[in-house]
Amino acid sequence: FIDFPAHRHKYIEIMYVCQGRITHNLDGKEVTLQKGDMLLLNQHVQHGVRRAEYEDIGINFIALPEFFDIPLQMLNENNTLAEFLVNTLRQNRPISHYLVFRLEEDHAIENLMENMIISMLNDDQNEDSINQYSMGIVFLYLLRHVDCLTQSSSQSYKDVVVQSTLSYIDT
Repeated sequence: FIDFPAHRHKYIEIMYVCQGRITHNLDGKEVTLQKGDMLLLNQHVQHGVRRAEYEDIGINFIALPEFFDIPLQMLNENNTLAEFLVNTLRQNRPISHYLVFRLEEDHAIENLMENMIISMLNDDQNEDSINQYSMGIVFLYLLRHVDCLTQSSSQSYKDVVVQSTLSYIDT
């Protein structure tokens, strides 16, 4: 229940809001996540988190880029999530990049996230493999919700135009 100051690290971070709201500062931009929202950050994003209240619950998944090898294979096509992971894993250009999915309450994703939390708390056998495949399934569900991708920090004009065009087509 304190502010986390702006920082970077060598991990990929995924924040899932279970209840309430969590406010982030992402490269100087304030973004508030609500219950069911998901934030994906690559390791180049300077980010901080504002103090949460008692009823605000967000789960922060932190993983090395190698964790996403299996989820990336599961995506097996050119899409927003695959591009995010490929650019993060290649790291040939240290560009700050994040994705915000405004999911509200998707019960399938909520169930998968809860299952990963439980497996980590119980230190289950084969926990890493189970969580890698579970995250891959979460990503496959997220592809159904590209229309819920409200913010992307891509610095490339081409990426911004493509994302806007895809949102227009979906609408």
